[in-house]
Amino acid sequence: MGVFLTPGTFGGVFLRLSFVALCGFLSVAANGHAAQTQNSKVVVVSTLESEPLPLTEYFSVLEDTGLAFSLVDIQRPDVAAQFTNKSAPAEALSFGYTRSAYWLRLTLSNTSGLPVERVLEIAYANISDIQFHRPTANGEYIPLATGNALPFASRPYKNRYFVFPVTVPAQTDQVYYLRLKSASAMNIPARLWTPQNFSAYERNDYIVQSLYFGMAIAMVLFNMLLFVVLRNPYYLLYVCFVTSMALSIAAQNGLTHEFLWPAATQWSESSRYFGFSLSLVTILLFMRLMLSTNLFVPGLDRFIKILTGVLIL
Repeated sequence: MGVFLTPGTFGGVFLRLSFVALCGFLSVAANGHAAQTQNSKVVVVSTLESEPLPLTEYFSVLEDTGLAFSLVDIQRPDVAAQFTNKSAPAEALSFGYTRSAYWLRLTLSNTSGLPVERVLEIAYANISDIQFHRPTANGEYIPLATGNALPFASRPYKNRYFVFPVTVPAQTDQVYYLRLKSASAMNIPARLWTPQNFSAYERNDYIVQSLYFGMAIAMVLFNMLLFVVLRNPYYLLYVCFVTSMALSIAAQNGLTHEFLWPAATQWSESSRYFGFSLSLVTILLFMRLMLSTNLFVPGLDRFIKILTGVLIL
């Protein structure tokens, strides 16, 4: 036995290599969902548990300032080398208001012996254009175009957010690409779910939305009834305020595009801005009428009129 443990002998080298391999295996197991490969992280989908996995730190990002890159372009070695992965763990990637398009590259690895189904969710309803490129078994990519500027029917999964079901074959690494461009702020809160847990989360989410907008509808109906009975303009202005604010929030959350105007793409892009402006107009008129600013604060009353006109325009 002493011969085999002597440094420099075949046995000693073998034992040292085995020890290094064991340490590497334990390190991967400790990392849980992801393994570091070169300059990007790989999501090991077969170890995903009940909680969703935020994908911010796993995306490699490429900014397309000229809106010129296609999928073929970004796969060229010289362009692919420009992808960066410097994002710290966070709930979302945020690039603010920008005219650029952003390409995201994500690698999913299935180390199990069976195909694994997962759900990729982008929980922000106001991204104008999303192109999702899913790999096939022969190495080609299937493109899918959706977004707030496209009809709701373009979505592969019917949800107020953008949801992409994926299936990763056994013992396989797959690279997915997303191209995103938006007329509003570029926020990308992406998460990876198991189908069962996403279904439970989706059910609870729509229940909460139903309760909120149910209360808003009740307030509108009650105050409309008071207006009909009392003929007091205060109640009508309050009804207009609650209605416009509720519709604005529903547009911000993607619910109006799903349930009220699924095919009105241009209106879906601008309705939330229109609604918030109308909300401010009605609350200013309500304040002016309630406080009689034209009698007691003429200077403030003139300012309210000017601001109301600007908001209407």
